[in-house]
Amino acid sequence: MQAYDSEGTMHILIVTGGNIDKDIAFAMLKNNSYTYIIAVDKGLSFLDACGRMPDLIMGDFDSVDKDILHDYMGKNCRVKRFSSEKDATDTQLAVEEAIALGAAAITIIGGTGNRLDHTLSNIYILGLALRHNISCRLIDAHNVIQLIDKTTYIQKNNISGNYISLLPYTESVENITLKGFRYPLQEYTLHKDTSIGISNELTEDSGMIAFTKGILIMIQARD
Repeated sequence: MQAYDSEGTMHILIVTGGNIDKDIAFAMLKNNSYTYIIAVDKGLSFLDACGRMPDLIMGDFDSVDKDILHDYMGKNCRVKRFSSEKDATDTQLAVEEAIALGAAAITIIGGTGNRLDHTLSNIYILGLALRHNISCRLIDAHNVIQLIDKTTYIQKNNISGNYISLLPYTESVENITLKGFRYPLQEYTLHKDTSIGISNELTEDSGMIAFTKGILIMIQARD
């Protein structure tokens, strides 16, 4: 099953069971730019509170309210249930499903929270989408997290928060050049054991992040 917007692209929203800022999530749902919504386990409870019907419900359902789940079982949406003893998290399975559905872009909310292990895992899972050339972002109240593997230009009037942090996703990222930033770099190789890429800021209307090898975690952050 596929659902596309007027331009023939599919933007999938995954709502999973971590911390969700209600104001941000309500605004995202209200703009109606998503062509397909996947509720992952406890994420279904949030969508139910919003009065928004998902297209697909996924998970082992160990954390969702059972009455809500039972109610949605009888509604017009697909359900994919998994054993709690499995080799992938529910969020990974949802990203894999979004890729299989033909997503051009994926946004995940509820993918960060109190469990640091789940948060780190969800950042690593962004690599699944990147390998298929699919834009994928994790969004919470303070961060927009995505991976970049090529020269990227960002506009000051289109970023979330004041800070842009760059961390290696791969063991190292080679020959990084930053232009338009408060702290520029020139052909710098960034390794995982350094924090030089944290809390940079744009000083120009646009900024350039260029590098020749590797993958960066780019985090747009606010306090």
